[in-house]
Parts: sequence; structure tokens; C-alpha cells
Amino acid sequence: MDNCINNLLVMEIAEITKRIANEVGVRRLPVPELTNMPNATNMFCAIANEFLKKKGRQFDLKAVNDQVDYMIRWAYMIGDDIDFTKGILFKGHTGRGKTFLFRVFDYFTKIDGLKYIENGKEFNLSLKVVNVKKISGEYQAKDGGYSVIQKYAGYRCLVLDDIGKEQEESSNFGNKMNVVEEIINIREEMGMLTFGTTNLDKMSSMYDDRTVSRMNLLFNVRPINHETDFRL
Repeated sequence: MDNCINNLLVMEIAEITKRIANEVGVRRLPVPELTNMPNATNMFCAIANEFLKKKGRQFDLKAVNDQVDYMIRWAYMIGDDIDFTKGILFKGHTGRGKTFLFRVFDYFTKIDGLKYIENGKEFNLSLKVVNVKKISGEYQAKDGGYSVIQKYAGYRCLVLDDIGKEQEESSNFGNKMNVVEEIINIREEMGMLTFGTTNLDKMSSMYDDRTVSRMNLLFNVRPINHETDFRL
């Protein structure tokens, strides 16, 4: 009897996921074991601990439990407090594990081959984590320029790490611009799935109103307020 109930639940979850996918233009392929939140959380922690094994440390789930819960629910489209067409932006002080969570999440999404739909085409949900200082540096290199912006604007699932830490104006043969601002504007226009991390309290301290507005369209913004230092 229990197996029958579990099978019905899995079928119901699959139907709900399919219906939501048709509505918002994204698709997830849930594995029954991972649509159970405790199982999914345990898997996330296991991946995190693999990363930390070389440092002789254990993953502190308690510090970032809310963020891990949010990422898992985003992945499996659970809850009505998330816009599943947007990526996630973590805001918080340096060393709070923002980038680390995305690196773990990238592996987590590969467990059951999570996918999403963009302009009618299906793609693997594979995250490319890139620090914005690296992007600025590439733009200013001899062989850089606008091709660098086009490259990062075109990644399927991009995590812009440390938004706001890039130079306000990067220069390439006299062409000056905020390259991250340009990438954000292009990705929003194209409807590209984008994630990010930032230490900025207010985006308006670095970016113009148009870019801030586009960030609001790109991201579900989640604060990280704990005091644990993940760098130690």
C-alpha cells in the first residue's frame, strides 16, 4: 500500500512539474528520492563535504540552511515564493559561502540531469561560475574587447561572482565601459538564465537605474546574514 501511495505521489509531482514548466517555460526532471527535501539536503551536504574534505572541514549546513533549502526548491520548482524563470542572487559579506554554494549546486544539478527550456530548446542546467574581476581583466587584454562581453553574455547558465567588485570602467583601446553592466543588460534582453553573488548592500551604489531594474528581472534576491566564515 505504501509503495502505491509513493508511486502516486511521484506521478502527481511529475504532473505538477510538467504543468508549471509549460506555464513558465522551464523544465525540471525530478528523481523521486530528491523531491523529498531531507534526501535532497543530505545529497547537497554530501557534495559540499567532498569539496571540503581536503581542508579537513565539515560543511556547516546550519549556517546556510535557508539558502540550501531555497536552491533545492528552485531546482524542483517547489513553493510559491520563488519565480522559477529567474536565477538566484546571494547578497552578503565576504566569506559567507556564497560562491561555494553555487559550486556545490552545479554538481547537485548534474545528479539527475536537471534541464531547462530557453526559447523552446532544452539545455542541461550546468552553471558557469566566473568572477567579475576576471571578466574585466579579459576585456582589457590585447585580444579582449567586446568579444569578451559577447562570450559571457552568451553562456547558457552564468554565475556572475562578486558583482560590484569589477572596475567601474574597463578600457580596451580607448573603449571604456562597465563590462558586467553590459553583460547583465544583454542577458536580460535575451532572457538568459543568470545567477550571481554580491557584497553590495545597494546595487544603485554601483549601477544605473536601468541595470538595477534588469537585475530585479534576472534574480530572486536572497540575503545571507550568518556570521560563519567559510574561508577558515
